[in-house]
Amino acid sequence: MSEQARKLELPSIEVAGTPTELGSAQGEALRDRIVPFVQQRLDALRGYLAERSESSRFEEFVRVGHSCLAAARRFYPNGIAESDACA
Repeated sequence: MSEQARKLELPSIEVAGTPTELGSAQGEALRDRIVPFVQQRLDALRGYLAERSESSRFEEFVRVGHSCLAAARRFYPNGIAESDACA
């Protein structure tokens, strides 16, 4: 397998259970990938905003994200329960 193909390969895991159990199992299995990815994306946003002299908007981003999460929780509670357990 080429280096490029290896980088694009997605891990495969098998999980079962309630939404919370699914998320927990995914989080445990993929923690080493999830944590650095989320940190990299947040750092990239901070850098993007800083380059534009808008660093203060990061908190706005977080507030809007919480609002979106609340709406998603009402729309699809099981999906968000799974995501919450993954985090």
